[in-house]
Amino acid sequence: QRFAEFGRLSSTLLHELANPLMAVSMNLEQLEGKNRSKMLAHAREGITYMEQYVETARRQLRNQSEIRLFNIADEIRRVSGFLTPKAATQHVRLELDLIEDVAIRGDSVRFDQIISNLTSNAVDAYEGVEGDDPNVVTIRMVHKGREIEIIVCDRGHGISDEQLKHLFEPFYTTKQVTRGTGLGLAIVKQAVEEAFEGTITASYSKQKGTCFTVRLPLI
Repeated sequence: QRFAEFGRLSSTLLHELANPLMAVSMNLEQLEGKNRSKMLAHAREGITYMEQYVETARRQLRNQSEIRLFNIADEIRRVSGFLTPKAATQHVRLELDLIEDVAIRGDSVRFDQIISNLTSNAVDAYEGVEGDDPNVVTIRMVHKGREIEIIVCDRGHGISDEQLKHLFEPFYTTKQVTRGTGLGLAIVKQAVEEAFEGTITASYSKQKGTCFTVRLPLI
């Protein structure tokens, strides 16, 4: 029943978001010609991503998908670029350890959703954390045989063994009600498994912090 209601709400949301996003994007494009600030460029890039997300959701509803070959490191850099201002407000630094020239075939927008959700969650994990250690979110790639691992780690609040069991369940969240719907990681898991035939796992240790590991098969 909750999924049916969410489906109705999301279909309305997609319809209502499309036109305003296009109008805002056009206005920002005009402003950018007068004032090419980094913040304005980031804002416009973020809106472009939202437009792409809306179009991706529309294609999914029509059982369509835009499959192409794309560079993993380039996509991670693009996503981390527009999330940098969000990280800065939490005094978090994004550190990338990427492998160049590794490509996979799939829907790049759904890949961006995976990286965006995992990185945003890692940044949010530092909310209210105090201490002398620097707030860092690491995103690194590891090449293992015919697979590529993408590992996103933070040393924020941490997570219990009991929470780890439920992380990927729809509507389950460790955040405050006003900060999360509990759908982000469920969407990530679905995208990893259905769009890329990969796997995702979560782990926590005092040495490494909270880490999400995405394993994707290579061509």
